Amino acid sequence: MKYVPLSRYNMKQIDSLIPIFWEYWAVINGEDLSGFDEFESYGHKIKMSKAESHLYWYLNKGDQVQLLYNKDEIVGFMIYHNIYDCIIAVRCLYLIPEYFNNGLGKQMVSSLESDKRKIDRVIFQTRRDSPPEQFLKACVNKYGKKIAEDDKLITWEMDWS
Repeated sequence: MKYVPLSRYNMKQIDSLIPIFWEYWAVINGEDLSGFDEFESYGHKIKMSKAESHLYWYLNKGDQVQLLYNKDEIVGFMIYHNIYDCIIAVRCLYLIPEYFNNGLGKQMVSSLESDKRKIDRVIFQTRRDSPPEQFLKACVNKYGKKIAEDDKLITWEMDWS
């Protein structure tokens, strides 16, 4: 397994990520991203798959993507935003089902640490109607706390150090 940051200009990476991103969106949000979006940019009409359009929405907001590869296949991804050097907000974290319950989600967050960067705190949200039970049981119940909730989402904060 290897963790690789997504380059927004690497079309091979983006094309490889789209199917798993589409699967994530269907599972978590219950929305099918088949089809296309059309928009205008610099006077030109652009047609893009809905999945790619949604992915670029995150990238254009300044979010970053960490990919998890098994050999040459993307088997998971995490979209995150740096709040401070030591605090990240995880917007999406998804592994294909065959890779559940192996600690890979936690390893994906830890893969952002280096000699120059230590993560102290992680903030993330779960959907109220479909919480990731195994992840919550393994990580949040031991290390985290609920900091906000509304009718759709629960926001969690977790010490990482």
